[in-house]
Amino acid sequence: VGVLIAEFALKKNDLAIDYEHLTFEKVKAPAAGWIKELINKGSEGLWAKVEWTPRAAEHIKSKEYRYFSPVFWAEKGKDGKAHPVELGPGALTNHPAIDGMVPLAAKKNNSQRKENDMKEIAKALGLPEGATEAQIVEAAALLRNKAEQPGKEVIPASVRKALDLKE
Repeated sequence: VGVLIAEFALKKNDLAIDYEHLTFEKVKAPAAGWIKELINKGSEGLWAKVEWTPRAAEHIKSKEYRYFSPVFWAEKGKDGKAHPVELGPGALTNHPAIDGMVPLAAKKNNSQRKENDMKEIAKALGLPEGATEAQIVEAAALLRNKAEQPGKEVIPASVRKALDLKE
């Protein structure tokens, strides 16, 4: 796994994911997504952060495609076995060659997650639903200043939790 992550880190381009390995068929093979980072999850295996195209994200969300099928470039080791040395272009598929693959799950994109988090923080701060990020930051700073001054107001638990502050 370490070798695969190291090789991936040397690349300047993201690694494409297509549909059903069409890249190898020498036909039009639009990207389903782009691998941005590889993560070693120990006993859970090698995982990837992927930027899915809107079309692929919808396929995954609706379970029209459930699995990622990786391609590994390998070299024969001294033990006579093939050892993966580089991750190649993978594919969305419903028939992965590796039995037991964890099904894909579409996650909300980071901007949507941030927007939802900001709404929760605004609500905890007692701000209106349409509060801007600047207003939220200002309200949080005011609360922090009050908390740092002895004898002043205590920050409500819901606000502390939303801002990830200690008591």
